[in-house]
Amino acid sequence: AIPDFLNRTFRSDLGSKYTKYMRQEFAASSGAKVVYDDGQADFVMKGEIVSISVPTLSFSTTDTREGRVNVVVKVTVEERKTGRIVWSDSATGTAEFFVNQSSDTETGQDQLQFNQVLQDRALEQAGQGVAEILAADFWDARDQGIFSSGEKRAVTPKVPIEGEPQIGKKSS
Repeated sequence: AIPDFLNRTFRSDLGSKYTKYMRQEFAASSGAKVVYDDGQADFVMKGEIVSISVPTLSFSTTDTREGRVNVVVKVTVEERKTGRIVWSDSATGTAEFFVNQSSDTETGQDQLQFNQVLQDRALEQAGQGVAEILAADFWDARDQGIFSSGEKRAVTPKVPIEGEPQIGKKSS
């Protein structure tokens, strides 16, 4: 089961959208059945939209020309019966958007509205990217046996941990 994500950002509509993206991603990939009733689920994935930032990518002396949205989402998977967390992960989604410029004051309001639409679309793209990343990480964890045993197993990290010797690489 994937209940609605907790939204800790200034964008009130993202919790339900990002939950929908996650459910769609799980439905599109194979291996698990997403149910809406927690009572029917073996596991419950709880999500949280932690932050959104909108930095400027390119600009002139007076205007922003291109922006980016960065969204951070954390999830945990609990065994429904015990409440024990068996897996957790976080992902950052990004998407860029161009800002339309208008020096005409009559069309300025329309441009602001259009730019908001572009930013909203970038937030959607970032959310869809987060769902893809988290679903792939979930399937990797499942393939490592995280959900099949009563014991919590460590997931092999995708990136080397600083200070650990690497196979095939000399440590200094």
